[in-house]
Amino acid sequence: MPLIQRAARADTASATPEAVSANDHLVHVFDAQVFYGGTNQDDGKYVWSARSHAAGHRFSYRVSFGLGDEESGDDMVFAPGTIRITVPVTVLKDRNGNPADKYEMSVPSMAEVKESEESGTPLDNDISFAYEEQVDSDNNRVIVITNIRDVYPGFEGFIEMSYLTTEETFAYKDMEQQSAFTAAITAMDPSTVTDTDNPDGTWTTPQTKQVDGVYIDTQVALQGMSQRAPAQYDEWQKAWGDDNKPENDKKYSYFVYELDSVIGDNSQEYAMKVDDTITSLITDGNSIKPDDTFAATGLPAAEAVAWYDAKGTYEIGQRSDRDKDNNPNNNYDKESGLRYDYVVVAVNKELLEKTNKLEITTRTTATVHPRDDADGSQATSQTFERRFVWNKPVFRGYGGGFGGWVRADGFYRYQAGRDEWPREYFTELGNHASNYSAYNLNDLIEKNNSISGLDYAIWTEGYV
Repeated sequence: MPLIQRAARADTASATPEAVSANDHLVHVFDAQVFYGGTNQDDGKYVWSARSHAAGHRFSYRVSFGLGDEESGDDMVFAPGTIRITVPVTVLKDRNGNPADKYEMSVPSMAEVKESEESGTPLDNDISFAYEEQVDSDNNRVIVITNIRDVYPGFEGFIEMSYLTTEETFAYKDMEQQSAFTAAITAMDPSTVTDTDNPDGTWTTPQTKQVDGVYIDTQVALQGMSQRAPAQYDEWQKAWGDDNKPENDKKYSYFVYELDSVIGDNSQEYAMKVDDTITSLITDGNSIKPDDTFAATGLPAAEAVAWYDAKGTYEIGQRSDRDKDNNPNNNYDKESGLRYDYVVVAVNKELLEKTNKLEITTRTTATVHPRDDADGSQATSQTFERRFVWNKPVFRGYGGGFGGWVRADGFYRYQAGRDEWPREYFTELGNHASNYSAYNLNDLIEKNNSISGLDYAIWTEGYV
């Protein structure tokens, strides 16, 4: 008989075999629990509060069992393959209901056992169980753990398994209960086994333990925001698209404010929303209302007309995960850290033509909406108010000028007055250009044997 025996097995296996026995005392201890990967909450939920989006987080379970008791008899033995424990292949699913995990076991697989037998390298003596995937009577994949050695009454132990997330946390719906962990155990009554090499006895009634599904708590928050002074454009830019272009777009100049927002280490996708209001508009010291119109154009003085990010342009107050009709389009963001958004404020060109000094004060609110926040209670916002002063451009000439320099061997003569510097200093750098503004070529060559890097430049500055 080989050191390690494997039970004969069919292509399918039931997690709860149909044949049962009255000898249920053969399994006198059986329990299952989740012991790692989250924390128990006051409401009884087991929750992992994800603070990064990386895949590979593990939830670990422990199945404990005890075999035989005083009624079992000293000569009783559970032959290889007569203890069977089943656990799920998967317990975590993504937001679409698809399996999104992989498992790790604390016992070897049957394939590893077979490899050990064939190589002549026995497993450690304390390894009594191994596992393999099978298909149960309901056509579900399960993990079946069975004994690969004789097991005697009084045996007590546990087997651990972990389920690791295979996707980033964005793929899991926030605080949605995952699948329950259901474990079952049954044993073949040794008193009904006639051939220990091919056990064919009666199975005990399966005992089942279920652990409620775990929860993954994902989050995202807007932690800070600032606003930069705007850049000015004289016409609507193609990159902003046409959906939010003003009807009379050529009658406006556009001031574009950059918003610098800080998103914390998020584990949930989100949508951004930007609201912007012009709270004050002062022209040459006189306060006017942004919606005041001008006779020539009949258009308002100023208005925040759009905001945009790296993916698109939106109406003021429109969420980035909505289309122009406010229908969800799943256009969610994942990026954390510093992000950039831009607000486009249209200012009537007629106003700018009549104004020498324009003061614009805007109040901007950025709001981050977590993807799975159905009622908006988890949204976070930051508000920033900024006053910007625009002055009509005026050209001022600063007078003409004339200058020049001469150079020799890498030394630049930037300004006059350096001839008094020590000659040794210039010797180290090369010949001082001012010495050769006029020279006798024969004398120069006689003294130096060569001329290197001697050149001149002249420039003139003026305004028309």
